[in-house]
Amino acid sequence: MEKTNKTFVSLSPFITELLAYWELTDNILGVSFKCDYPKEILQKPKVTASKELAPPTSQKDSLLATALCEDIVLINKLSQLKPDIIFTSLEEFSPFERLARLEALSLSEVGFEPHIYSAFPKYWEDILTIWKEIGKVAGVPMRGKDLADKIKAQLFDWIDNLYDRLKNKKVAVISKVSNNCLQAAGWWFSDLCRLSSTSYILPLGTPDKEISLDDLAAFRPDVLIIASREDPFKAVLKEVFSLTTNEKWENMPAAKKGAVFLLPETSFFYRPSQRLLQGLSVFISCLAGFDSGYIAPRDSFHRLRYIELHREKFL
Repeated sequence: MEKTNKTFVSLSPFITELLAYWELTDNILGVSFKCDYPKEILQKPKVTASKELAPPTSQKDSLLATALCEDIVLINKLSQLKPDIIFTSLEEFSPFERLARLEALSLSEVGFEPHIYSAFPKYWEDILTIWKEIGKVAGVPMRGKDLADKIKAQLFDWIDNLYDRLKNKKVAVISKVSNNCLQAAGWWFSDLCRLSSTSYILPLGTPDKEISLDDLAAFRPDVLIIASREDPFKAVLKEVFSLTTNEKWENMPAAKKGAVFLLPETSFFYRPSQRLLQGLSVFISCLAGFDSGYIAPRDSFHRLRYIELHREKFL
């Protein structure tokens, strides 16, 4: 089994999950406050704070505090931990990039110069490449390669065997529902639809995008997946129920065919970690018209029609 003596600070929840999955939890010295899986990570020192809650002194005269991630890095804690590598996830950089400029800044601000890597996948192939690259940087290259090979093989096995159930369907994934405003999930979902011979509501390479009910109705999805990135499931249900009485909603093929699906929990669905396998199983299940428990874990998603019949169970 591969071992490494390298130490890490991870400012990205999905990278933290990967490192823990590769049995490198002991090598992780600190994490972002957003890192919440697996449970043993919860005991790790937190080296970030939200911009609203960060101590004022953590930002004073520090470029590094705001440059390493979207939250505030607690420079004092980082300087105490002195990791060999800092992993982060910054959208403005290429899918996987070493941030030499920030490494030099680290030396001047915290007195040591860790290697800093940003990983931000936008396409399906980015995810596979990033797993391999993170494995190499972390000192466990075979674990990254094995994970990429395993999940790629499983995805294409599903696509090949279910082709007749998938082909030519129109698909939309909604990542936010609020006050009758919708947000379509972007990045690799359009790529997954391309691979599975289906059509997606957003073009390739598009981030999450706000859309209207008119936009959704005009697209006429055959499959509609509602998986809120942030909002509690009960709040999402109330918003969805308010939409279902709209004539435009009722006329969508997905609504007519009972192919509207909701996910009670969604972190595995959006984070490109090893748990993405579960997310892919849900995605392919919905496209193929399967219920949960067939290729996806039981109760990992529900049809809207089922929820409507059992409202007392969900609200």
